[in-house]
Amino acid sequence: MEDYTASYHALTILLTLLFLSNFHTSLASTSSTTTEKYKTYIKTACNSTTYPKECNNALLPFASKIKANPQKLCNTGLSISIKAAKNCSSTISKLSKNKGLTHSEVAIIKDCIENIKDSIDELKQSLNEMGQLEDLM
Repeated sequence: MEDYTASYHALTILLTLLFLSNFHTSLASTSSTTTEKYKTYIKTACNSTTYPKECNNALLPFASKIKANPQKLCNTGLSISIKAAKNCSSTISKLSKNKGLTHSEVAIIKDCIENIKDSIDELKQSLNEMGQLEDLM
């Protein structure tokens, strides 16, 4: 009788482990499939842009955050653009400090920096408007 009970417990444990391993595998494939759906959503959205390759490179790392949500897609895109514009402004500011620039070159660089700052302000305003739109929904 003890052999039967031990065999029964061993079989129960084995079946439970088998079930759990199959369950884990199905969860992993579902997660992978879901992530692929999110990436496909982003790729489709990026295909309608002027620079689809750059759009994909910027947004695909955020697929699990964006999911298939158009507002999150826009907010993420705007946030990435703001950060890139700030980096660009910083780089150009460093260029303006180079010695040997003519007065014209300095003026051109300052004008460029002002244009980038205006762009950053407009991007921030767009991000704020997206937040207000989100609040309405």
